Order: sequence, then C-alpha cells, then structure tokens
Amino acid sequence: MKKSILFFLFATLLIGLGSCSQSSKSQGAKEVVEAPEAKYEGQARDIDVAARANEQLQKLGVTLDDAQQVKLQEIAAKYDFSSANNQEQRRAMRQELQKDIYANVLTAEQQAAVDGMRESRGNKDGN
Repeated sequence: MKKSILFFLFATLLIGLGSCSQSSKSQGAKEVVEAPEAKYEGQARDIDVAARANEQLQKLGVTLDDAQQVKLQEIAAKYDFSSANNQEQRRAMRQELQKDIYANVLTAEQQAAVDGMRESRGNKDGN
C-alpha cells in the first residue's frame, strides 16, 4: 500500500513538472511570435535622433562643439518620430528637423560646408 501511494505521488509530481515545463515553453514561443509582429506592423524604431543627426553631420565633415551639441539635443527632443503614422509623415518630420538644425545649430562656415556637400551630390533643394 505504501509503495502504491509513493508511486502515485511520484507520478503526480512528474506529470505536474511536465505540464509546468510545457507551459513555460509555450509562453516562450508566444514571446517569440509577438516580437516579430510588432516589427512588421510599421511601428517606428526607437532611435536617438540627436545621435543620428550628429552622425550624419560628421559624414558631411561637420563637427559640433559642446554648445552646439546641447542645442542639437534640445531641438531633437521636440521631434517624436514614433507619433508619425506613416513614412510620409516621418519624412516630413525629418526634413523639418534637418532645417531646424541647419538654421539653429550650425555656424555660417558649417552651413557653407553642408551646402558644398549638397551641391556636389546634386541635391540643390536642401534635403
């Protein structure tokens, strides 16, 4: 009798552990499935706008000093790309950001350097 009760408890324990492990596996699979869905729904990625703008300026040969970096951070904070509903809105917002940086952050010499790079690329409209 003791052996059968011990066997029954052991079997119950194994079944319980087995169902717990299946439950955690299915939750893990659910997490894997949910992550790609968010990626493909067209949601904006979380991007550091100031860092990206600074990187683009450096590609154009423009290096910002500390005061300009602060201005850039302030301007970038005004733009929330995650609020844009589609690519056209993000593009318009990005163009406004570029104009804002050009007018309020860059010195006249830096603006001339950016203009020179734009002209050499054949991009005369400023975008």
